[in-house]
Amino acid sequence: MVTLMVMSTDAVPGDLLKKLDADEFATRSKAQDDLIKWAKTAKAGDIKELKQVYEKAESPELKLRLLDVLDNSTFMAKPGTRGFVGITMEPKFGGVGILMVQPNTPAQKVDLRIGDIITEVDGRDMTGKKGNVEEATEFFSGYVKGKNAGEKLELKIKRDDKILEKTLKLGDYDAFNRQFLNQQPQLQLQNGKQWQVQPKIRLQMKVAPLGVKPNPKVPPRNAEELRKAVERHQKQAQEKRDALKKRKEELRLKIDELKLKQQK
Repeated sequence: MVTLMVMSTDAVPGDLLKKLDADEFATRSKAQDDLIKWAKTAKAGDIKELKQVYEKAESPELKLRLLDVLDNSTFMAKPGTRGFVGITMEPKFGGVGILMVQPNTPAQKVDLRIGDIITEVDGRDMTGKKGNVEEATEFFSGYVKGKNAGEKLELKIKRDDKILEKTLKLGDYDAFNRQFLNQQPQLQLQNGKQWQVQPKIRLQMKVAPLGVKPNPKVPPRNAEELRKAVERHQKQAQEKRDALKKRKEELRLKIDELKLKQQK
């Protein structure tokens, strides 16, 4: 039997694998539930070994139960896919601000919220990334794009004065987009551009003029309002970048001036 093959290792619980092939239905079902609990905290190498057990199993029911454990309770990468989180990022010094959380995405499933700041991913501290306001978001974006769907990210989140830890399973970027586009009607605006709005979805937005406290509980009411809100945010972000660039130039000139004085 396949279950005997794993009895010599401590990685996969051999007793549970034996019970998966038991005569009693209740015993098999309980063993499957217990394996799912085990898989939630198992190491990547342990899950890899469980997958090998699945591949060599001959019983159709055993394969089905093992597949259920692998598909629904573990972070197995899907080769050839692109992972995604499901947020719109807001540039922050030393972190990734969350401007929007898309519905039915990995971000929503682990309760990421508007206003959260991602300060660490897989042990990589981003609080020191302050070379420019977009350094952390560029790093995080590139890091996620290098991952496959199904892989996990260990995140540290700053929410108000609290630091939270989240384990997020990356979704399939292409599959989500296909599903998203298939569900949406297209609205033709006066300027000829097309905007897509998913029906019965409340978009979580955080857009407000500078100096005005945003109210994330009030989403845009229609496509035109959403477009204007996005344009306002982009304009504000550009103004911030321009102001920072101007400030850096002023500081550089002052430093040059001080150097000249010291040389004299």
